[in-house]
Amino acid sequence: MSENAPQLSAAFAQKHDFLVAVDSDGCALDTMTFKHLECFTPQIIKFWGLEAIRSLAEQTEQFVNLYSKWRGLNRFPALLMVLDFLGDRPEVRAEQMAVPPMESLRAFLDSGQPQSNAGLEAAIDTKPDDELEKVLQWSHAVNRAVAEKAEKVRPFPSVRHTLETMAKRADLIVVSQMPHEACAREWREHGLAPSVAMLGGQELGSKAEQLGAAADGRYQADQVLMVGDAPGDLAAAQANDALFFPTIPGREECCWQQLGDEGFDRLLSRRFAGEYEDRLIKQFQDSLPDRPPWFGDAARK
Repeated sequence: MSENAPQLSAAFAQKHDFLVAVDSDGCALDTMTFKHLECFTPQIIKFWGLEAIRSLAEQTEQFVNLYSKWRGLNRFPALLMVLDFLGDRPEVRAEQMAVPPMESLRAFLDSGQPQSNAGLEAAIDTKPDDELEKVLQWSHAVNRAVAEKAEKVRPFPSVRHTLETMAKRADLIVVSQMPHEACAREWREHGLAPSVAMLGGQELGSKAEQLGAAADGRYQADQVLMVGDAPGDLAAAQANDALFFPTIPGREECCWQQLGDEGFDRLLSRRFAGEYEDRLIKQFQDSLPDRPPWFGDAARK
């Protein structure tokens, strides 16, 4: 359990028998594509001098973060995966382009420290490291770019109505690997915050930890639903024996309509688990491959 569990457990008062946890980026808010195309990818290219292979870097970043089973991964392991994949690409090797191995970042991710800006700052304070400092500055640059383009952030059309409907019968929380400040700002700016009892963020632990601490023995397993667009959201639900409703990339609006029209009713009437949930999860998993198209049959497992 996260060290933030007591804080999260006390963050809201239980009012209902059901808990619905909602991911923010790419699930409730139509943010993933523009953030990666216009914020994350350009900053990776800039900080690691990848202009000569810009198109390959863009394709690799977008595969990892938008169109694969790693969609929604925390930005720091995702950065490492992008650079690892990029360095392994035959086209990059043919260009004799050196992609850094990122050993300091790899060690940081293996250390168990929080995968956040604050975690990086603590690691650098303990042992100064030029590579980690660059990663931290990249992360700050991404946050600035996102803030500058905040006007492009919009909820999917059916999100507000569905949240308001669910909030009448369930406690709603946001679990997210965004920085808490950014998550809270976006939900408040779009008038979604009044429907939710708690706004999470990467500083409060993993999504699984946020969900587990919020539930904290107050709800039965079949009374807790995680709504998300990434395999990490499914994993967070499974880690807490919770139910899962996916918003499938490219079909988000249809999924939110389905959640409001039938999924939430099935949760309330205890008809969600079983064949219905299994079918949703299969559709979701089938939509996100684990094989980069440029590797042919070679897949990262």
